[in-house]
Amino acid sequence: MTAITVVRPDHVSEVTGLARAPRPARGTVEPLHLTLIENGKPNAAKLLGEVADELRSRLPLATVDVHSKPAAGKPIDADVADMLAARSHLVISGVGD
Repeated sequence: MTAITVVRPDHVSEVTGLARAPRPARGTVEPLHLTLIENGKPNAAKLLGEVADELRSRLPLATVDVHSKPAAGKPIDADVADMLAARSHLVISGVGD
């Protein structure tokens, strides 16, 4: 016989002990390296540019690099993903349309 698992979205579980992650004091953060992954869809580059401008006003960004994928449906190679992860503090992938 097959078992059916019922998941109730209205169930409220009690979670305790949550706190925000510790943050360094303002002014003590090292400059960050941001990488934006543009997927080739219409408006993706524009959207990522707006995100980068907003982050520049909030974070100490040393550099902002843009990596462009050849097509939206093509994933990034594992070697490229490893390279981006190794050199970046923050990676944002954008979509368009």
